[in-house]
Formats: sequence, structure tokens, C-alpha cells
Amino acid sequence: MHLDALIKTLSALHRAFRRAFRRPASAVVGAGCAVPLLGEHTASYGGATLALAGDHYLYLAGRPRADERLQVHHVNQGHTVQFTLDRAGPAWTQPLVALAMACRNAGYTVCGVDAAFILPTGWTTEDRGWEISLAVAMVWLWREVKEWSTSAVDLARQLSGDVSLPPPRREEIRVLLLGRQGQVTYVEDYAHHQSWYPWPRSISVVLADVRAATAPSEAERERQEQALATVLQSLRTLADIDTPLARMTPDMLTAVRQRLKASEGFLLEHLLSEQERVQRALRACVADDPAVLGAVLNESHISARDVLNVVPSEVDALWQALNAAPGCYGARAAWYFAPGRVVALFSPRTVKEALTQVSEQVRQEHHLMAALRVVEPADGVLSL
Repeated sequence: MHLDALIKTLSALHRAFRRAFRRPASAVVGAGCAVPLLGEHTASYGGATLALAGDHYLYLAGRPRADERLQVHHVNQGHTVQFTLDRAGPAWTQPLVALAMACRNAGYTVCGVDAAFILPTGWTTEDRGWEISLAVAMVWLWREVKEWSTSAVDLARQLSGDVSLPPPRREEIRVLLLGRQGQVTYVEDYAHHQSWYPWPRSISVVLADVRAATAPSEAERERQEQALATVLQSLRTLADIDTPLARMTPDMLTAVRQRLKASEGFLLEHLLSEQERVQRALRACVADDPAVLGAVLNESHISARDVLNVVPSEVDALWQALNAAPGCYGARAAWYFAPGRVVALFSPRTVKEALTQVSEQVRQEHHLMAALRVVEPADGVLSL
């Protein structure tokens, strides 16, 4: 976001806070969007992941209260929701309450807050992931107003494994806390080891979300739900494995394979091959090699589609259209984060023209509506 646009957004946020609560905010923070590149579905088993924090920021202004009530004003929709630290309100408040409990369990003091937030430009409440950005921003607000002496890295380690949310949401929390200086974040072994590497300037990142112009048939919906349920059940079986995937020896793998059914064996092979792809992708980032990085993302997508059977047909159609567009290096379905999302890599020179082409192509050929956004690597959570 350019400086003048940021000033305009923050001014609107401060005005909305004053109108809603009749007093000024004492702190303003922001949390971006999580961009999963590879490996996010392996993290619960000690697998390595590669991710970026994107620059589509949700901004939150707040002031502490003396009680445990939260009054949160949604600037975009113009209404205020009230709930407490131990009892969520609407569905979008559940991650926030879950993180509040995780903070308390980790020994941090949280409090009631009067708060107002504004969504990233162009986003609506139908977009995926903003509720996680809000929850992370609230944690950072508590850090500011309660003067926690802790870093984002420490919070990521303490909260991402303890919060009572499904694994994909925990991964988003970790990505947003660990984002640093627009670099790609590499995490291994349940966030106990993390490192950062420069993101190649030769690559533009695109988040593509798709929905069908007409609802899928009941049979297609059941097929998709059953495929995902099968994979998640197998993942739960694999969760009993104590050794992180990234550190398994050949003997360990042999022992694990003997415990698994055939379908679970296929899943294990996918998870292990995904770990190999994470390592190749990391080397490609360091070498500034967008062609190799894009090819690795395509391999991951094909494996998720053909081995796991978790990529819906409309998402695969979007993936194919993205890959056919000029300047696309590669793409993959971010099925574990958001079922309808594809992450794609493009040449900065062609990305705007290409996205116009992709949007029109999927609309005409597949009757799909796609929201396509260029996302710049950013710093993750921040104080203003």
C-alpha cells in the first residue's frame, strides 16, 4: 500500500473508532495475509514449511478496558459486536477467543478491549482468512497495551501449537507472526526452528480464489467432501508418529509403512515427497530461480490432485488457466488453507495482463468467478 493510501486508511480507522466508542484509540496494529507456498499440511507431523506474509493488511485500532468484554467495531460493515474473552460471538470471533485462551495458558495477561478494524482494500467478509488476521492483530494489540516483553518468534512458538483451532488456522497464525522483512519463512519441527531467506524480486505472487457461477451438483459436493474426509482421517492416523517428517530415517519410514493401510501409505509418500519439494523450493529461492520454484509448485498441485484427490475440478480449472497465462512460472492449490484458493507465481512484467486474461478465460470456458490479487511479501504483524 502506498503511503498516501495508508494515511487515508488509518485516518478512516481512527475516525470510526472515535464514532463507535467516544474516545481515541491508544494503539494501532496490523496483520497481513498468509501465503502458503509449500508443505503447510505437513507441519502437524514435524514437516518443514515454506510461506510468506503478504501485504494485504487488516488494521486494528484499540484501547484496553477494565473488564473482560470485547467490543469490536467492523468499519467496513458499520456495526459493533460484543462478546467476552471466554465466550465467542459470531463465527469470525472464534479464532480471537481461541488465541486469547492460548495467550492466558502461556502466561500472558489479556484484557477486554474496545477495538475497530478495517479490512484490506478490495476484501470483503466473504474472503478467506481475514478472521485469522484479526485474531493475530488482537494478540499484537494486547502485547502493546499490556507491555509483554516477548518477540513475534516467541509468540509463534508458544501459541501456534497450543491454540484450540484446526491445524490450517494454526499455520496461518504462525506465518503472520513470523513474517519478517518481506522474506520467505522456512519453519521446521513445530516452529522450534525457523529461518528467513530473501524472496526473489523476479517473482510476483498471486492469490486466486474461485467459486462456481452455479453451485456444484450434490454428487460432486459429496465426492469432494468424502475425499477431504479420507485424507484428514489418514492425517490423524499419522499424527501418532512421534518423529518429525523432516528427520525420519529409512528404517523409521519402513516401520511406519508397515503400520499403515494402503491409502495411508500413499498419503505418507505424498507427505515425504512434499518435504523434498520444500527443500528444492528453498534452494530455488536462494538461487533466484523462478522457473524451478514454479515447477515445484506445479508438482505439489499434481500430487495433491492425483494422489490425495483433494483438488476440486473448478480449482484445477483455475490452476490450468493460470499456468497457461503469459509469464506464469507455476501454481498450486492451497487446499489445506482454503479449499478454493490457488497460489501462483508470475513474472512482474506480465502479471496484470495475465490476470485479466485468466479471469475472462475461466468465466467464459468454465462459468467460474475468480478473484485474483497480486500480493507483495511483507513483514507480518506490525505496530504503527
